[in-house]
Amino acid sequence: MADNKEKQSRNDTSKNFDSLPQGSEFLTYKGKPLVRCKDCLYYGSMLDDYVVKITVESKKVQNGLEIADKLLVQLMSTKQTTDIKKLVVNYAYKENLYMAMDLADAWLSRALGKTGKDKEDTP
Repeated sequence: MADNKEKQSRNDTSKNFDSLPQGSEFLTYKGKPLVRCKDCLYYGSMLDDYVVKITVESKKVQNGLEIADKLLVQLMSTKQTTDIKKLVVNYAYKENLYMAMDLADAWLSRALGKTGKDKEDTP
């Protein structure tokens, strides 16, 4: 019973970011939060069952700008567990941020049970 309430709470919070206190708004990509911390990007809500972590493994200089050229994309469970190996559900390496974000959105949508439509819209 408590698990159902927790899941419902997670779903309500992840769908409605307008309820966040003023000043704590997140940058979003395709309706999901995107948070950067140094060379790591976290895509998705920590209140959901899964998030994606994108780590910049290496960079190159192109036209005077640093560009990520090797990114590690990891689909991770947010459930509390002591075994770190069980947290990472899937991983892949990508050559640019566009490809990494595209894969991250596909994995996260699939893991959260969405296929482009909200479950409520399905007949």
